[in-house]
Amino acid sequence: MVSVIVLSWNARDEIVACVDSLLEASKIIPLEIIVIDNASGDDSVAYLEKYSDIKLVKNNTNRLYAGGNNQGYSLTKADLVLLLNQDTIVNGPAIKAMSDWLMQHPNYGGATVKLLNLDGSTQYHMHRRLPHWYDIPLGLLHKRIPAIMFNTTKKYLYLDNKFDQDFDIEQAAGACLMVRRTAIAQLGVLFDEPHFPLYYNDVDLCYRLHKAGWPIRCLTSVSIMHRKGTSVRKLPKWKNMKIYLRSLFYYFARFK
Repeated sequence: MVSVIVLSWNARDEIVACVDSLLEASKIIPLEIIVIDNASGDDSVAYLEKYSDIKLVKNNTNRLYAGGNNQGYSLTKADLVLLLNQDTIVNGPAIKAMSDWLMQHPNYGGATVKLLNLDGSTQYHMHRRLPHWYDIPLGLLHKRIPAIMFNTTKKYLYLDNKFDQDFDIEQAAGACLMVRRTAIAQLGVLFDEPHFPLYYNDVDLCYRLHKAGWPIRCLTSVSIMHRKGTSVRKLPKWKNMKIYLRSLFYYFARFK
């Protein structure tokens, strides 16, 4: 069995599609599905309450990404836990492939898969290498003006990788990351909630896993769909920027 944690916040259509895909996937591999609703203001909860095959937690306040996932993790029972964004559509073969890999390779702390856009194209910019300080401004510049591409940016964003062969990945996107309970127990905590409440939590987690000797595998023969950023765009821009910059500065002050 695999435990799955999905956060829900103000995106009813996305969370319903995600849960439906998980229930379909559970026909191939047994899943414990835990949905944490972070005080949604829409009708997400009313729709989620219709499902009898999930464990639904309804928060009175928004605990953001790290807090909600830590809360969900404390409720999980399986040795393998899949962290999943609400804006994903998954499938049984992808989840089973990650589970099989980790069961067969006990020295690995995590596994992920190739991410696809809704049109079926490979989604770049999500899986990344662990950043140097200069990767951030150069990466943002490339995002604004795609024609501007430095070699270091190409490496940082894995644009030098065709995602046609499995490989050990440095920073797997938090949108889809299966982790081993033994590895998280060694780290002491899943996400560092005080310092990375919304951003850089997956970067921090991957950094700590690698530092503790737990590599992460990216399986490219399987994939999931990812809509990308449906929740964070709904936060006020000033609040987004404040949280982002605080986590960014703390990451580099702490690790670099």
